[in-house]
Amino acid sequence: MMNEHEEGTPKKNEVLNLFDQEERSYFRRLMDMTKGLAQPKDSREHKEAMTELQRQWAPLLAITVPLVAVVVMCSVTIGNIQEQAPTVQTVIEEPVESEPLEEVEPPPPQDPIETPEDIIDTVISDVPSPPIGEVVADMPPTPNPPLQMTPSPRTLKAVPARGSGGGGIGGGTRLEGDMVGMFIDLSRDSKGNFRPEFTSNVNNKDKMLYKDVLNIVQKGFSKEAFADYHVVPQRVYLSHLVLPYVESAIGPSTYKVEKSVKAGAPWAAVYKGQLQPEESGTYRLAGLYDDILVVRVDGKEVLEFTWSSRNNGANQPSPIGTGWVQTDAAVAGKHKMRGFQNVPLTYGDWFDLRADKPVTIEILIADNGGDSTGKSGLTGGILLLEKKGETYAKTPDGVPLLPVFATTRLTFAERQRLAGIADPTNKHTSGHYAFRDKNVPVMNTCGKGALAFPESTVEVDVGDL
Repeated sequence: MMNEHEEGTPKKNEVLNLFDQEERSYFRRLMDMTKGLAQPKDSREHKEAMTELQRQWAPLLAITVPLVAVVVMCSVTIGNIQEQAPTVQTVIEEPVESEPLEEVEPPPPQDPIETPEDIIDTVISDVPSPPIGEVVADMPPTPNPPLQMTPSPRTLKAVPARGSGGGGIGGGTRLEGDMVGMFIDLSRDSKGNFRPEFTSNVNNKDKMLYKDVLNIVQKGFSKEAFADYHVVPQRVYLSHLVLPYVESAIGPSTYKVEKSVKAGAPWAAVYKGQLQPEESGTYRLAGLYDDILVVRVDGKEVLEFTWSSRNNGANQPSPIGTGWVQTDAAVAGKHKMRGFQNVPLTYGDWFDLRADKPVTIEILIADNGGDSTGKSGLTGGILLLEKKGETYAKTPDGVPLLPVFATTRLTFAERQRLAGIADPTNKHTSGHYAFRDKNVPVMNTCGKGALAFPESTVEVDVGDL
């Protein structure tokens, strides 16, 4: 029987032997492994040799096995692709003679529409301006028809905006689609001299104003129509007409000629543009203006309003003498704007518009100028749009909330201003109108694709309010 010292000796020798294996060189281990493989399989030397062999093969197998797997997979994939590749056969067909195509006759060209700039340039090209600040004899006062309301101070101030109805009757910055406007001083002739009829008999100023407007309408807003009057060589731009009561002097001041136009002088402003809505349909305009509003579409008068006939019903003769009448008895004289002295809207004739065909529109507004004492009268009005077949919300007293007639997309400042003027209840007594101020249709898409806001402007459009 072995004692404790003798039992611990073999274990100690095995541990020393393992350290000895770690300390041997690589080539020494290979030699010992070769010798051990030759020993009997149940011997310790053979087992150590097999362990060393596995240790030597491990790094090589770690590289070889994945590499072989990749090669096998690539071989299988290439074989499948080759099996699926279609066989291409070349077939030569005999040429076949085709019948000649029938020539289609092109549609006749449309007559080009004269641009508003060209139309107005032909009118003002050789018109002289009167001397600035010329002193002239005072004319006896002839005020507007009696007013039954007191305008609020807010509505008497010109709201700063681009001018497209923004507190004036036009502005100097043009956006795509704006109408081009010109100003006519009806108290002067084409040479800048005062017309005798406005210096000798001013008591009939309204009748003379009607006569001049009739002359302009009958001559089709042409150059000949303005040959007898002083046309100011200054243009402004207008996209919509929503003007609560302001002083009549807003006309000359908008065109920067307030120093040369005599206080109390009658005037007219004409705006020309093109209509090409995004949606084809049948439309009509509804509006009012103190003193005169006339609208022509495609050369035909479609709307006329005069202050003296503001309460007329259907089929009443025109005081101007144009022959135009309001024909829709269902609406004539019934939709009253309480914020504009309870004056009813005048509804125009229906007209068809196509999205692929532009037509010309001409708008005339005129004012008798008020008195000649230096105190201006009042002017203002509104122009709305109705599309046949469309349903509109109504005020509590039944007035349809029609959208503003606009030839171009309104700026953010303009929409803010309209939101402050719109009265869906039709209960305000001053400075407000019953109309829709959101989702205003754009009636001129002739410049579609162009910049809606030139780089010279600073306003940013953020969509409908």
